[in-house]
Amino acid sequence: MQIENAWLELLALTDRLNRSVKEHGWIPADKDRVYQLKDKVIDKLLKEKPDCVEVTLYYSPYILYSQKTKDAAGDMMRREGRKYPFEYYLSQVPPSPEDGEDPSRAAVEIVAVCMGQRFSFHISPSALPVGYSLNALERKEWIPAPQFHHAHLLEAEKEFASLFEALA
Repeated sequence: MQIENAWLELLALTDRLNRSVKEHGWIPADKDRVYQLKDKVIDKLLKEKPDCVEVTLYYSPYILYSQKTKDAAGDMMRREGRKYPFEYYLSQVPPSPEDGEDPSRAAVEIVAVCMGQRFSFHISPSALPVGYSLNALERKEWIPAPQFHHAHLLEAEKEFASLFEALA
Protein backbone atom coordinates (compact mmCIF):
# COMPACT_ATOMS: atom_id res chain seq x y z
CA MET A 1 0.00 0.00 0.00
CA GLN A 2 1.32 3.43 -0.91
CA ILE A 3 2.09 5.85 1.92
CA GLU A 4 -0.57 8.35 0.84
CA ASN A 5 -3.22 5.60 0.63
CA ALA A 6 -2.20 4.37 4.08
CA TRP A 7 -2.51 7.89 5.50
CA LEU A 8 -5.90 8.36 3.84
CA GLU A 9 -7.18 5.07 5.26
CA LEU A 10 -5.75 5.85 8.70
CA LEU A 11 -7.38 9.30 8.77
CA ALA A 12 -10.70 7.95 7.47
CA LEU A 13 -10.76 5.15 10.05
CA THR A 14 -9.88 7.59 12.82
CA ASP A 15 -12.62 9.95 11.64
CA ARG A 16 -15.26 7.17 11.57
CA LEU A 17 -14.37 5.99 15.07
CA ASN A 18 -14.13 9.54 16.39
CA ARG A 19 -17.68 10.25 15.19
CA SER A 20 -19.07 6.91 16.32
CA VAL A 21 -17.63 7.12 19.83
CA LYS A 22 -19.83 10.16 20.53
CA GLU A 23 -22.96 7.98 20.19
CA HIS A 24 -24.60 6.21 23.12
CA GLY A 25 -23.87 2.60 23.95
CA TRP A 26 -20.09 2.51 24.13
CA ILE A 27 -18.32 0.62 26.90
CA PRO A 28 -16.27 3.24 28.80
CA ALA A 29 -13.03 1.29 28.38
CA ASP A 30 -13.67 1.04 24.63
CA LYS A 31 -14.28 4.80 24.42
CA ASP A 32 -10.96 5.37 26.18
CA ARG A 33 -9.25 3.05 23.68
CA VAL A 34 -10.76 4.94 20.71
CA TYR A 35 -9.44 8.23 22.08
CA GLN A 36 -6.02 6.65 22.70
CA LEU A 37 -5.91 5.46 19.09
CA LYS A 38 -6.97 8.89 17.82
CA ASP A 39 -4.27 10.54 19.93
CA LYS A 40 -1.71 8.07 18.58
CA VAL A 41 -2.66 8.91 14.97
CA ILE A 42 -2.59 12.68 15.64
CA ASP A 43 0.77 12.39 17.40
CA LYS A 44 2.24 10.44 14.46
CA LEU A 45 0.79 12.93 11.97
CA LEU A 46 2.18 15.97 13.79
CA LYS A 47 5.60 14.45 14.41
CA GLU A 48 6.15 12.90 10.97
CA LYS A 49 4.54 15.70 8.91
CA PRO A 50 4.03 13.48 5.83
CA ASP A 51 4.22 15.28 2.49
CA CYS A 52 0.92 13.72 1.37
CA VAL A 53 -1.07 15.33 4.21
CA GLU A 54 -1.58 19.07 4.50
CA VAL A 55 -2.05 19.92 8.18
CA THR A 56 -3.34 23.16 9.70
CA LEU A 57 -3.70 23.73 13.44
CA TYR A 58 -6.05 26.16 15.19
CA TYR A 59 -6.49 27.20 18.80
CA SER A 60 -10.15 26.73 19.81
CA PRO A 61 -10.94 28.64 23.00
CA TYR A 62 -13.50 27.38 25.50
CA ILE A 63 -15.91 30.18 26.33
CA LEU A 64 -17.38 30.60 29.79
CA TYR A 65 -20.68 32.31 29.06
CA SER A 66 -21.71 35.22 31.23
CA GLN A 67 -25.18 35.59 32.68
CA LYS A 68 -25.82 38.29 30.07
CA THR A 69 -25.15 35.85 27.21
CA LYS A 70 -27.15 33.07 28.87
CA ASP A 71 -30.08 35.44 29.41
CA ALA A 72 -30.01 36.49 25.74
CA ALA A 73 -30.04 32.83 24.67
CA GLY A 74 -32.87 32.09 27.10
CA ASP A 75 -34.92 35.01 25.75
CA MET A 76 -34.43 33.73 22.19
CA MET A 77 -35.41 30.22 23.26
CA ARG A 78 -38.64 31.42 24.91
CA ARG A 79 -39.55 33.57 21.88
CA GLU A 80 -39.22 30.56 19.58
CA GLY A 81 -41.21 28.28 21.87
CA ARG A 82 -38.29 26.16 23.05
CA LYS A 83 -37.98 24.27 19.76
CA TYR A 84 -34.34 23.36 20.37
CA PRO A 85 -32.07 22.66 23.34
CA PHE A 86 -30.60 25.66 25.19
CA GLU A 87 -27.14 25.00 23.69
CA TYR A 88 -28.58 25.67 20.24
CA TYR A 89 -29.72 29.14 21.27
CA LEU A 90 -26.46 29.79 23.09
CA SER A 91 -24.63 29.13 19.81
CA GLN A 92 -26.73 31.85 18.15
CA VAL A 93 -25.70 34.62 20.56
CA PRO A 94 -22.45 36.46 19.87
CA PRO A 95 -20.02 36.37 22.80
CA SER A 96 -20.20 39.45 24.98
CA PRO A 97 -17.31 41.29 26.63
CA GLU A 98 -18.47 39.78 29.93
CA ASP A 99 -17.85 36.24 28.65
CA GLY A 100 -14.62 34.66 29.74
CA GLU A 101 -12.33 31.95 28.53
CA ASP A 102 -11.13 28.81 30.30
CA PRO A 103 -7.71 27.89 28.84
CA SER A 104 -7.73 24.58 30.73
CA ARG A 105 -10.71 23.48 28.61
CA ALA A 106 -9.51 24.86 25.27
CA ALA A 107 -8.75 22.57 22.34
CA VAL A 108 -6.48 22.42 19.34
CA GLU A 109 -8.22 21.67 16.06
CA ILE A 110 -6.18 19.70 13.56
CA VAL A 111 -7.40 19.94 9.96
CA ALA A 112 -5.78 17.32 7.74
CA VAL A 113 -6.26 17.16 3.97
CA CYS A 114 -5.13 13.97 2.27
CA MET A 115 -5.84 13.09 -1.35
CA GLY A 116 -8.60 15.69 -1.49
CA GLN A 117 -10.32 14.44 1.66
CA ARG A 118 -10.65 16.81 4.64
CA PHE A 119 -10.60 15.61 8.24
CA SER A 120 -10.92 17.56 11.47
CA PHE A 121 -9.92 16.38 14.94
CA HIS A 122 -9.59 18.05 18.31
CA ILE A 123 -6.99 17.42 20.98
CA SER A 124 -6.04 18.95 24.27
CA PRO A 125 -3.34 21.63 24.00
CA SER A 126 -1.23 19.51 26.35
CA ALA A 127 -1.20 16.76 23.71
CA LEU A 128 0.72 18.90 21.21
CA PRO A 129 4.12 17.34 20.51
CA VAL A 130 7.30 19.18 21.38
CA GLY A 131 8.10 21.83 18.80
CA TYR A 132 4.55 23.15 18.45
CA SER A 133 3.72 26.47 20.10
CA LEU A 134 0.17 27.06 21.25
CA ASN A 135 0.76 30.80 20.97
CA ALA A 136 1.70 30.46 17.29
CA LEU A 137 -1.62 28.84 16.32
CA GLU A 138 -4.32 30.79 14.54
CA ARG A 139 -7.23 31.41 16.88
CA LYS A 140 -10.68 30.15 15.85
CA GLU A 141 -13.19 32.98 15.92
CA TRP A 142 -16.83 32.62 16.85
CA ILE A 143 -19.21 32.38 13.92
CA PRO A 144 -22.99 32.17 14.46
CA ALA A 145 -24.16 28.60 13.88
CA PRO A 146 -26.46 29.47 10.93
CA GLN A 147 -23.60 31.19 9.06
CA PHE A 148 -21.18 28.38 9.93
CA HIS A 149 -23.54 25.71 8.58
CA HIS A 150 -24.45 27.81 5.53
CA ALA A 151 -20.78 28.21 4.62
CA HIS A 152 -20.32 24.47 5.05
CA LEU A 153 -23.28 23.82 2.72
CA LEU A 154 -21.88 26.20 0.08
CA GLU A 155 -18.54 24.35 0.14
CA ALA A 156 -20.32 21.01 -0.15
CA GLU A 157 -22.43 22.24 -3.06
CA LYS A 158 -19.26 23.08 -4.99
CA GLU A 159 -17.98 19.56 -4.38
CA PHE A 160 -21.34 18.05 -5.41
CA ALA A 161 -21.32 20.08 -8.64
CA SER A 162 -17.79 19.02 -9.45
CA LEU A 163 -18.56 15.35 -8.79
CA PHE A 164 -21.81 15.41 -10.77
CA GLU A 165 -19.92 17.06 -13.64
CA ALA A 166 -17.32 14.29 -13.51
CA LEU A 167 -20.12 11.71 -13.74
CA ALA A 168 -21.86 13.36 -16.70
